Amino acid sequence: MLNPLRNMQDADFKKIKGFIGNVNESDLVNVDSFTGINAAVFIPSTGNCLYSVQSNHVHPSYSFFICYSKSISFFDGEKTVKAVPGILYGVPPFFPHHEIAEDAFIRFFALMIERKYFEKEASFYSKIIDQTRQFSLEPPDSFLPALKEYIAELSDRNKLNKQLVKALECRITHMILRSFFGVDSNAEKISDRFDVDKAAEYINEKYSENISVRDIASVIALSPSHFSRIFKKETGLTPQEYLIRVRLDRAKSFLMRSRKSVTEIALQCGFSSSAHFSSSFIKRFGKTPSEFKKY
Repeated sequence: MLNPLRNMQDADFKKIKGFIGNVNESDLVNVDSFTGINAAVFIPSTGNCLYSVQSNHVHPSYSFFICYSKSISFFDGEKTVKAVPGILYGVPPFFPHHEIAEDAFIRFFALMIERKYFEKEASFYSKIIDQTRQFSLEPPDSFLPALKEYIAELSDRNKLNKQLVKALECRITHMILRSFFGVDSNAEKISDRFDVDKAAEYINEKYSENISVRDIASVIALSPSHFSRIFKKETGLTPQEYLIRVRLDRAKSFLMRSRKSVTEIALQCGFSSSAHFSSSFIKRFGKTPSEFKKY
């Protein structure tokens, strides 16, 4: 397996550091790295990860690892633990720990999930994650196949489907959370989250067009009323409110860097009139578009 770090751009490595922490490229010379949007996977492939064996290192993200054949040993902050293959071990952000380097090299999956994203998804269950200790859990049988599917999707950066990547991250995250909290699987709730993510993606792509709630709902094959209910439940906004917010955020960006008139920008961002655009802009940003453009 080729190590993606060999052709890594500065921006890519900066993203990796956002997951792992104060790591150097040389620390990952033996590691295959796959970075997504809210998560990343690291697989020691030709030797030990030189960062993971550093004594009492920490990560800014939630860190998970699972051995799929042989065990590794690690220090959990209090004692040395022998990892059991098939068990998922988790480490809260900024919790000191380290892998125990051994003579025989052992492959394993290390999964990092961005802290704010993980905690946002955890809030769905109205439960608290203990930040004072490492933990272990038995993931569902579908966990490793889902993780491998995620890795496969990230392997070809030229054909990356961001919508699918986000869906896979959501799926994997909730597999962990459900196992951690002892919650029975509820496919309907996860399906709602996927549907809302797909709808949000569609809105962000088509915001400049004359799209309706019915148009958006049809993309995920739901009735407009049912779609509106689950969208409001998941985002706190109606689909129309979310569409207006996306249009205003795009317009704000155009006002900052474009020489086009306010009317031209309003039409470009999907507003039917400059008057509607101005009133919506004032409500959201506290200034008229013209005042903001001058500023």
